[in-house]
Amino acid sequence: MEFFLLALIDRGGLKSFYALQKQAGLQPGGIRPSLDRLEVEGLLSRSDQGSRRKREYALTESGRKLLEQKWLFSLQSYIDLESTLRAITVALLMGDRHTATQYLRDACNDRDRAALQKEEEATRYAGKSDPLSVYMWMRAVCESRRRKADAEALAQIRQEINKEKRHV
Repeated sequence: MEFFLLALIDRGGLKSFYALQKQAGLQPGGIRPSLDRLEVEGLLSRSDQGSRRKREYALTESGRKLLEQKWLFSLQSYIDLESTLRAITVALLMGDRHTATQYLRDACNDRDRAALQKEEEATRYAGKSDPLSVYMWMRAVCESRRRKADAEALAQIRQEINKEKRHV
């Protein structure tokens, strides 16, 4: 989340708490602690401007250096789709479409493998009638389908980013 916020503020032009909420669709409870932490760590500064005391965020020199030098650390393997989407966005904001598409390919492959594992797990529980086995079967089936759907969505995103790349 921290690299995502730094990139949104520095590269995406989302300088206010309101802009982060409205334009990036971020929830206040999810970003306020991260923004506060970034400010305490000296990576982000906040200024009060105007009659309504609108707070604007800006990266400090340390924050800018960290973002430039370490943003690739945001490209980890995440279980949740939202973290994966944030990592892709960081790469795009940093102007690295190639790395974003490679990361997307890997994320698709990871989710496809995880879907297969969940299918195998579902097979182990299929046909059993005790409530716990039925629960485990239902859970594995749902997880397999969710991960397949995530992989398909990420593949579509990768395809669209590749199209954009050709037009740039």
